[in-house]
Amino acid sequence: MKNPNFKTISIQATDELVKLFNLEKVKKAVLECDNFKSHGTVGINFNFLTEFWTYVNTNFMRFMGEFHANCKLVKQSNCTFVALIPKVVAP
Repeated sequence: MKNPNFKTISIQATDELVKLFNLEKVKKAVLECDNFKSHGTVGINFNFLTEFWTYVNTNFMRFMGEFHANCKLVKQSNCTFVALIPKVVAP
């Protein structure tokens, strides 16, 4: 079997992968997200984060720091509920 030719990144680029999250870069990423994307179990979507960024950025960055330190997100951070809405008068 022929060996695939995988592209590699430079040593400098690998250093970027393990740096702590930067407040300005995280803020930029949050502000670029779809504000009305489905929210989690607590009802917070990116519109909330965008609107109240000045108040929540410290806690959000702490959350990101915990992710960086532990290499995993807390279970509740990726929860989604789907509600099916019947399109009939009397379901």
